[in-house]
Formats: sequence, structure tokens, C-alpha cells
Amino acid sequence: MSSTSGTIDIGWRVALLAGRITPLLATCTGWWTVCVATCASLLAPLFLVDVPPVLGYPNHLARMYVLAFVAHEPTLSRMYAQHSAIIPNLAIDLCCLRC
Repeated sequence: MSSTSGTIDIGWRVALLAGRITPLLATCTGWWTVCVATCASLLAPLFLVDVPPVLGYPNHLARMYVLAFVAHEPTLSRMYAQHSAIIPNLAIDLCCLRC
């Protein structure tokens, strides 16, 4: 513990971890191993609970369906019109951009 700031010095731990991971990432197999392990650790909480906390996903999925097919379906085009603007919490629009 540092006596002046009162925080724990973890720089040596980061350096030790970086020293172990850097050679592993130099190979293709090692890179994929780290990638799969990272994805598994990020997805694990979704499988550990009965109801995953992704409550906004169905709404985003429905919105993307409407935006994708509003020009092709007359029922949707009567009720919805696409209006794009730069507002927060709409990063999924970047994944569903049409050319």
C-alpha cells in the first residue's frame, strides 16, 4: 500500500499478467483461445440466472424489424416513418445500417 495516496499499487500484477499473455497472443491458436475465454467469461452471467437481464432487447429487435421492412410492407409504412437523428442509446442502428 502506498503511504502517500492510500491506494493499492497493482502495477506489478498488470505487468506480470501482460508478460504472460503477450507470448500467448503471438500465435493464432493462442489468440483464439484468449478470445473464446473472454467471450465465455462475458456470457457466463447470462446463463447463470433464470431470466437474463436483457429487458430492452425485444424492443430493439422489434424496432430493427420495423426499420428494415417499413418500405416494403404497406401496413408498416402507414403507421411508421423512419427519422434518423444523433441521440444516445441507439448504437444498434450502426449494426443495422442499410446502404
